[in-house]
Amino acid sequence: DVAAAREHADKALDVGARAAPGSGSTLEALIARGRLARLEGDGDLAEEYFDQAVTITDELGFVDLNVTRALQGLAWASRRRQDAAEAERHLRRAVSLFDTQRGKVGRSDEERSLFLSSFHGVYRDLIDLLVEQGRMAEAFDVLEASRARTLLSMVAARDLTFDLDVPPELGRERRSVDAEYERARQRLAPLPEGAVETRAAQEKLAGLRERQHHIPDRIRRGSRRLAELREPQPLDAAGVAAHLDP
Repeated sequence: DVAAAREHADKALDVGARAAPGSGSTLEALIARGRLARLEGDGDLAEEYFDQAVTITDELGFVDLNVTRALQGLAWASRRRQDAAEAERHLRRAVSLFDTQRGKVGRSDEERSLFLSSFHGVYRDLIDLLVEQGRMAEAFDVLEASRARTLLSMVAARDLTFDLDVPPELGRERRSVDAEYERARQRLAPLPEGAVETRAAQEKLAGLRERQHHIPDRIRRGSRRLAELREPQPLDAAGVAAHLDP
């Protein structure tokens, strides 16, 4: 029932606007409202909701995998306007976000697999867009990257096996920074926009995110075997052709 779903999403948005405008529930309600508007054929309204969802996370400086859905919605809206370049920009950002966050969700293989499977459409959309423009080699690169990232998720799900290759101090630092980032993100969500404490929390979150980005590089430098397992480098079309029998 689309009408009931719309009413539910609108109530969630109203509560979120008054209590926690930057919360994950508000983000999910905006995305849900955008999807409903799309179903009802109101593309302009759908784009407005998707844009609000992305703007919230950009302004507050936190990362949420659900933003991938909003970016995918913005890409749909761009293609609707025949703006392929903007659609590609949104989809590549969505793919990048998905790739960096996919190893941090779910506690079991089954839970992780079920959750992440709902996001794979972003790869499909990007491949479709590239094929539509005749950019077959680039589409193949995206397909191979998605397969490589699936392998990466399988490896990440078994941290205990490969943590033996991680220098102990870096392993502890990685887990500590990830936990601190999550705590900081949760503290930021209910803070009012524009307040001094909100800006301070945003700066702290940005600093932690920067540390998260640098730790894998340090681990890769310290363990080549682990780097190859955690960051598989997919072959491009030319690379695959070179490995085939003549």
